[in-house]
Amino acid sequence: MFRLAPAAVYGRGLLAAAILAAATSTTRSVDIPTRGTDQIAHFCIVAFGGKERWQQVRDLSFQQVVVRYGPDRKPMGERTSRLYLRYQPRRQCRIESLTDDGKPHLVVYDGEKARVEVGGKEDTNAAIRRKGVRSALSALYLFSLPFPLQDPGVVLSYRGKGSLDGRQAYLLHADASRGSTPSPASTYDFYVDAETYQIPQLTYTVASDSVTYVVRWSDYQNIGGILRPVRWDYMASPRQIAMSVDLREMKINANLADALFRTGPGRAARDAGAAQKPPPR
Repeated sequence: MFRLAPAAVYGRGLLAAAILAAATSTTRSVDIPTRGTDQIAHFCIVAFGGKERWQQVRDLSFQQVVVRYGPDRKPMGERTSRLYLRYQPRRQCRIESLTDDGKPHLVVYDGEKARVEVGGKEDTNAAIRRKGVRSALSALYLFSLPFPLQDPGVVLSYRGKGSLDGRQAYLLHADASRGSTPSPASTYDFYVDAETYQIPQLTYTVASDSVTYVVRWSDYQNIGGILRPVRWDYMASPRQIAMSVDLREMKINANLADALFRTGPGRAARDAGAAQKPPPR
């Protein structure tokens, strides 16, 4: 069965740790003052639209197309899914996709518990439901980055200057283990472009998977005042892409219906998007 989350892949061993080496060098960007780490995070969040604008985001929805690649860089298969994320009044998530054999696969997280359905029938396995919660929290957290960098409890540290694809970058480490927002990983490492303050690459490890994910962000678009990368490349090595994620039809503050996030029994949770057919394979 193929399960899909927007910024985390749950196949063990798919991606290896592959963060590029940091090279100390000069840059024409501003010098980092004593409170430099906080200032880098601040400029980064401003570049993505600003914390005040993000606090106005109630929900968002989008379609994502995922392509896996072999060692020869040839596509090995494509999957499409649709995600609905709600941040206010509480964090909720709905992920609609298809299994390998074409059955509808649904994960609904109502902010406390998850419901997982395959072919319209609930999967009551506790481990499967825990995976559903993890998948939902991963989607909610990773798609709100870099804004959680200033959450209470997140500890930032400056790791020097480096370069990525010939551009100067600040290396920023974030310990999110005590953050106020549930996170799929406890620590993150960011390359922050020294001129644009965008994030071309981030690395994080999900302890439950024992897998380190190296993600390249690109193709930025301004959507409702929020800057979002709509292309995510998961790297098996600095030159080898393992998987790509393309985001499409992204809408912010679409006033998503409460029924989308219901996890109770009955048809309400399954049929909340009755007008929306499962995405094609």
